[in-house]
Amino acid sequence: MLMPMPISAKLITLLSACALLGACVNMNTYYKTGTTLEAISKAELTCARQADIEVPPRIIVQTYPVYGPPPKPGLPPVVLYWKTDYVDMNEARRARAKAHCMAEAGYDRVSIPYCTDKQIAGQSFRPLTKTPALDDSICAVRRDGKRLLIDLDKPL
Repeated sequence: MLMPMPISAKLITLLSACALLGACVNMNTYYKTGTTLEAISKAELTCARQADIEVPPRIIVQTYPVYGPPPKPGLPPVVLYWKTDYVDMNEARRARAKAHCMAEAGYDRVSIPYCTDKQIAGQSFRPLTKTPALDDSICAVRRDGKRLLIDLDKPL
């Protein structure tokens, strides 16, 4: 039998679903007009490697007990098991170093909407080879595991 979820768990589940849905609506990427998506990926990988070297992981190990109910009223709670968490204290600094590297290379962080079925219904589009200036006619599609850009103003 399924137990009802507490309100806080329902809220967390709802917020998680909204976050995942939001991630499907836009393609969040670095962008520079006049380049290719492959060049952007290579620059991002280069900057990530550089950031890994400049700001290496600093792992903090946190171990704490997880308690269960006391065996009898009035007795202390019982330790069920010990939980260990590993936290990289440099994760945010490394992300900032990567973002700084990308900015120095001329890339901006952008959010490009994915094309809706209604926008592309009954039409064919050629994927763009170079990244154009962004406007309302540019959107992204997923094809064969890749993310591609198309211009809705230029159907085949």
